Amino acid sequence: MLTAPFSIEVDGGSVMRIAFLPHFGGPKGMIIAALDPQSSIDQRIVQFSRQNGLFYSFVSLNYGNYERPKFIEALEDWGYYGPQDKCPAWFNGGKGGQSLP
Repeated sequence: MLTAPFSIEVDGGSVMRIAFLPHFGGPKGMIIAALDPQSSIDQRIVQFSRQNGLFYSFVSLNYGNYERPKFIEALEDWGYYGPQDKCPAWFNGGKGGQSLP
């Protein structure tokens, strides 16, 4: 499950161009934010994530074409933390440092 577009309220304003994965990265999920190669990482997203116990990752806007195997590899690295009955069939990674049965 992916929620996009997703926005967060930081310093009285919204931060857009992000997505939320509720079952990956950590028990509370993770934020995926767009990274424009011409600018730096948005520290507001880093701060919000840390304050709320969320994992975060920045993906370059110049990433290129969607390649399913690369995204699956990233999701497996980040780990699955959702309900076992909702775990994607393709997932072979770990949960909380332990492999899923």
